[in-house]
Amino acid sequence: MVINGEEIVTTETHPFYVNDRGFVNAGELIVGDELLDVNGNVLLVEKFNVELTEEPVNVYSFEVEDFHTYLVGGFRILVHNAGDAYKRPSGYRKGVSDKTWEEAKANSPDEIVRDPKTGKPINPNEPWNMGYKPGYEFRKHRASAQERGIDRKQFLDEHNDSSHYRPELPSSNRSHSCEDMTDQYLGP
Repeated sequence: MVINGEEIVTTETHPFYVNDRGFVNAGELIVGDELLDVNGNVLLVEKFNVELTEEPVNVYSFEVEDFHTYLVGGFRILVHNAGDAYKRPSGYRKGVSDKTWEEAKANSPDEIVRDPKTGKPINPNEPWNMGYKPGYEFRKHRASAQERGIDRKQFLDEHNDSSHYRPELPSSNRSHSCEDMTDQYLGP
């Protein structure tokens, strides 16, 4: 990409700070996006293209100790030290799904846990999924975490908050039809 005349080569997943939007992966930047330098000056994305290479290319990831952001290029553009800190966890800590079930049962007037899409009762002895309550979807949590610059431990602590989930039938969960499609995030 070209920013204020300077070419910056990066991977598509590296987060850059976009004015009024927070950290955005490089692959999602568009011409005209306003990036910030170390002094808070606006720098424009003037050109953007993705290059697919036939041969593997060496790239280097590094972490900056004690800081979640660092600066790149001659203009010292603000980027995130995210690495894989906000990748989707493979599961939940012990007890989180049980607590989610019990909270849903306690909040039901008849103590029957129902699927939010179909209204059908969910049998605790049959497969069910941990579904995000509207406003707590993973993409929103990830964006919030990147913007706040939290570490992996805090990210996982927040991910394992049972109050952000509800039981859903697998078919409802896979359809994503019960998710809030706005950008409103109700978490931290």
